[in-house]
Formats: sequence, C-alpha cells, structure tokens
Amino acid sequence: MRNFLIAAAITVLSAGGALAQSADTAQIVVSGSGEAEAPADWAAVSIELVGEGPTAVVAVNALTGKQTQLEARIKSLAKASSVGIQTGDLTVSAIRGADCEDARGYRPRPVLSEGVCTVKGYAALMKIEVRITPASEAGNVASLATELGALDATLSGYGLDHPELLAEQATRDAIEDARFQAMTIARASNVRLGPVVRIQMPSSYADPELDVAVADAAASDAAAAPLLARPPAATIDITPPPVKAAARLSVIYSVLP
Repeated sequence: MRNFLIAAAITVLSAGGALAQSADTAQIVVSGSGEAEAPADWAAVSIELVGEGPTAVVAVNALTGKQTQLEARIKSLAKASSVGIQTGDLTVSAIRGADCEDARGYRPRPVLSEGVCTVKGYAALMKIEVRITPASEAGNVASLATELGALDATLSGYGLDHPELLAEQATRDAIEDARFQAMTIARASNVRLGPVVRIQMPSSYADPELDVAVADAAASDAAAAPLLARPPAATIDITPPPVKAAARLSVIYSVLP
C-alpha cells in the first residue's frame, strides 16, 4: 500500500553549530507505511458446558459425560487438521428456588438449605477453549457444543500459525513505499538518490490474536463409538476476518552529488 509523500522532507545539514566538524551533507527523510493481510489459519471457540442433577455427583458426572462426547466429536470432524483443547474453571453450585434471596442462578451466595432456600439440585459448569484448524471449522465446533447442551459457544479469537511472515511482508511494503517517496523527491529536486543512511521503526503492529494456551490434541480414539463420530446436526460455515499487519518506518537516504 503506497501512501505518497507521507511526512517527506529534504534536510540539508551544513557545517556550523553542533555539526561544525561534519562535511556538508544532504539527506532525504521519508516515512513509509505498509500493510499485509492473510486468511486466518486457526480459530478459537470458548464454550461453557453445564451438567445438572439432584446431587453434586450426578451433576458432575453429567458434565464430564458431555465433555467426553464433545471432545471426541470435535476431534472426529472430517475437515479438522489440528485440534487443541484446554479446560478452564470448574464450578459446582447448589440450585435453589426462585424465591430464595441471594440464591438465584448458578453462582448464588451461600444461604441455609431450608424453606424457600431448600436445595432443589446441583449444576456443574466448566469452561472449555477449543483451537481448531482450519478456522472455517469453528462454526461446527460451536454447533456440536450447543447440540450437547452448552450454555454458551463463542468465537473468541483467530490467527495465523506464522504471524511473523505477515509482519515481514508489511515491513517490506513499508520500505518499498519509503523508497518510492524518496525517488520522487529526488527527481523533483534534481538530485540523485544515494544509499540508505538510517532506518527507524517508530511503530509496528499486527491485529491482536487471542493467546490460547492449548496442547496439541491426539487423533480421536479409533475405538470411539459411531455416535461420537457423527457430524454436527447443523453445519455452520464461519469465515473469520483476515488477519492484518501494518508497519511504519522512517528512512533517511543520502543525496549524491
């Protein structure tokens, strides 16, 4: 991407003052910018699973059963080339009636289990982060999660396997942009452009990626039940936005006599 004549100037440094011992020199100072983008390689999906039951043990068993099914079915997705799964916090809460003060929802404040606050059951909640390649399979991960009764399934991030290559491409584009500007100024000033004297990068950035700490997942168990190998009941196609990187730098060129 060219951004013509951004912050460009010709600076003449003459002998005298702080530069008294320097020979007369002329320089061209330009600021170049570059951008690059690429389709996301992977996507991250944040899932909240819940298991319910009359006792805490039943609720936890219900949760772990859903977790086992979900992980096996995600790993068996036909188009998934890489799957990483990380489990988060586990919470087991007593469920009371709606009239129990300060005890509504799955995360109530402690109250005595009597009267309107008698425990009616238990809920076990767990957060799971799934990182899947290709990124287009994120929709099917969410579909499987909701099929198994997840409370929430959200596309929480996406990125590249090698983001440094995109940053390098943006930097190359910025240098090319700077040279184009310097050549234009040199021609307009009837001087010859010399070699680069100095390059500074005041800023460089890339689209932030969700840093999901996931371990490489093994292939699904060959002995998994056929039920676990079923594709999602509802197929969801997702195309995350492209990952973008940008670079800005200042380049100083010498001017030849």
